[in-house]
Amino acid sequence: MKENSELTTLIESSIEHKTLPMGGYKIHYYVSGKQDADLIIFLHPAFSDHRAFDQQIDFFSKKHKVITIGLLEHGLSKSKKSKDKIDVSSNHIKKILEIETVNKAHFVGVSMGSLIAQYFALNHAEKIKSLTVLGGYDIIKENKEVVKAQRAVNIALCSEL
Repeated sequence: MKENSELTTLIESSIEHKTLPMGGYKIHYYVSGKQDADLIIFLHPAFSDHRAFDQQIDFFSKKHKVITIGLLEHGLSKSKKSKDKIDVSSNHIKKILEIETVNKAHFVGVSMGSLIAQYFALNHAEKIKSLTVLGGYDIIKENKEVVKAQRAVNIALCSEL
């Protein structure tokens, strides 16, 4: 009986890799967990990709549907445009929700992902069940000191590469 239980867990936690071709973009996203349960969307930090949440997927996919998205220019998701804005990612998320036939979701965003999650919530509040943002800043307030510090860190990191 233990083998059947392990097999069921393996099947339930498998991850389906999907792509969203939209407006010259090819966005990769990953779906796992219980298809008829509440959806959690994880949005990763800069210099990372969807795999930043592997441990969270293992935990949450047992009781929820989970989607991780490779945001623009991260992982396999590419863009033909060099100066894409946060609104483009927001449009991709909205389309993914439509494709997955989900009306509302829980959003978790870290750093850059927190900015995208906030922007999505501001523009599509009706699609938000909950919003958790970590390591970002309030996109509504003018926060010049934080932006200046983040740019300095990004420049330093890029010069090390």
